[in-house]
Amino acid sequence: MKKHLFLISIATNFLLYGDFIRNDALEVVNDTNTTLMWQDNSEAKTVMKPWVTQANYDAGNYYDTSGDTAATYCSNLVMAGYSDWYLPTINELRTLLTPARQSNGYYISTDFKNYNDWYWSSSSDSYNSAYGWVVIFYNGTPTTTAIRPLQTMYVA
Repeated sequence: MKKHLFLISIATNFLLYGDFIRNDALEVVNDTNTTLMWQDNSEAKTVMKPWVTQANYDAGNYYDTSGDTAATYCSNLVMAGYSDWYLPTINELRTLLTPARQSNGYYISTDFKNYNDWYWSSSSDSYNSAYGWVVIFYNGTPTTTAIRPLQTMYVA
């Protein structure tokens, strides 16, 4: 059973900051505030995929994320004993932002060992569905291709 966290942070500019605990053995970071588990192995830093394939984009199928895409990579991921990973929403991804630049030079917790400049979300731009939302961690901004899949963490 998956837990879903629904935030209204984009509309209200409210950010729920995470409280992170790294699990080195599983190469994940757990957020105790949102109960989300984040991939943090070398692939989180190196795998880059498009939001939609060129063929789907050319056909105007901006919501069709099938094929070799970020969403497909996440849904096919088997890691840390879980196979129900998915591409995070913009609100889920924004919880990774920190209020100030960290010692690593980024606006992401130093609990993460593998991070990139920006990551796709599963959320499309409400004004132009051809664009997906990303969070940029080197300047701390959500805006309109690396991937950070996530999976809900089960809490006792």
